[in-house]
Parts: sequence; C-alpha cells; structure tokens
Amino acid sequence: MKGFGVFGGYIAGNKFEIDCIRSFAPNFIFTTSLPPCIAAASQASIAFLKNRHDLRESLHETAKLIKNELEKNDIPVYKNPSHIIPIFIGDAVKAKLASDMLIKEFKIYLQPINFPTVNKGEEILRISPTPNHTQEMVDKLVQAL
Repeated sequence: MKGFGVFGGYIAGNKFEIDCIRSFAPNFIFTTSLPPCIAAASQASIAFLKNRHDLRESLHETAKLIKNELEKNDIPVYKNPSHIIPIFIGDAVKAKLASDMLIKEFKIYLQPINFPTVNKGEEILRISPTPNHTQEMVDKLVQAL
C-alpha cells in the first residue's frame, strides 16, 4: 500500500522505548490485516488514479527526462522500463554517505538501497519521481549528483 502513500512509517526513540513498543504494542506485533481506514484510503487512491491517464503519462515523461539528463551527465543508471530510477553506487557505505550528503547539502532525499534488497556490491540510490517534478527540480538533482 505504500505505492499509494497511505500506509507505512517508523518509530524513533531510545533503545528502551523502542524495545517497549516492540514488546507491548499489539498493533506492532499482531497486525495481520490492514486497518479499515488504510484500506479505504488505498481504495480512494486507486479510484482517483484509475481515470487519470494524464498523471501516469506525466510521471513517465518525468522519469524519461531524469534518465536522459543523468545519462547526458555520465551518472550510472540501471536501465529499466520502470519510473523508479536506480543510480548505481556499488558500496553500502558510499550509498549512505551520498544519501546523507544530498539531504544535508541540497535538501534532496534519495533512499539508499542496500543488501538484502540488492546484492552486496550492487547498492544504489533510488529516485522515485512524481508527475509534479519540474525541469528546475530535475536540473537541481542532476547538478547535486
């Protein structure tokens, strides 16, 4: 359901607080189905997007623009038909450092993807464009990378 931006999250706190939540929060431990509000939000998102071909087309145009700009600037991108754009880093520590630098210096968040999601030595930064990203934003991203 994360693809529709209606479910997911994290907890933050000291070790004791997190252990306490893990041990005693029944929703954390025993969740076996989606909460009704999340199911309804997902259903509404799907209904909204079902007839919005313009948004899907715009998303893929934005992804194509980013891929072309990255390629022109010799930034190593895995080629794929998806709108998700993986930038090859090849090292978990470097991927994390790059992600941290991008957020700190440029206010750009790219998720580092490490083992076990990808094989060791194949670590990436993941770009997840939206239909709302502009040419100016793309230029800023490419310059930062």
